Amino acid sequence: AVPLSKTDFFSVLYSGVSRTPLYSAEHLTADSVASARVQSRINSFHADSRLPYGQGPVLSDYARSGFDRGHMSPNGDMPDRESQHESFALTNMVPQDPNNNRHLWAGIETATRNMAEQASEAYVVTGPAFLGNVSRIGNVAVPNYLWKAVYLPRLGGPGGSAAAWITPNAAGKAYEVVSIEELTRRVGVDPFPAIP
Repeated sequence: AVPLSKTDFFSVLYSGVSRTPLYSAEHLTADSVASARVQSRINSFHADSRLPYGQGPVLSDYARSGFDRGHMSPNGDMPDRESQHESFALTNMVPQDPNNNRHLWAGIETATRNMAEQASEAYVVTGPAFLGNVSRIGNVAVPNYLWKAVYLPRLGGPGGSAAAWITPNAAGKAYEVVSIEELTRRVGVDPFPAIP
């Protein structure tokens, strides 16, 4: 796994085995969400030049696959052009069911931004889960599930509050809201290890 980040806005822990992020992490504030809202979307999907040639995902991995290039740290969270461009690196993408990406997952991303605005800030960690049989498109593993964990340090008492969504990487509206403990047990990643 390789930590990748050019901007200070989000970070990705990339896996050369799955050729996807293991997770991405962001710190959203009310101000950054407001700045992101006025950014027009400029699609600039690209291979990540920080990886040695042949060790990262490329556009042809996704070509005619039937999957979207699904952002883990979404374009809609990016407050400036540099971070927006960075979010389109394929090391921030997973093969995502188009119906999931464009409907249910888009709603989860919007809800997360709304929470960050209402609570003044949110720490967000997003990732894929590879459970059971895993297929590939080109050299990239297709996750069975997607998850997003949100920690709101200023809500819910002295320690804040946190929870996560987990959804099958499939068409439909199926999702669960789970505790961070349950998410960690199911997907093997503790998104907030410093928080009890």
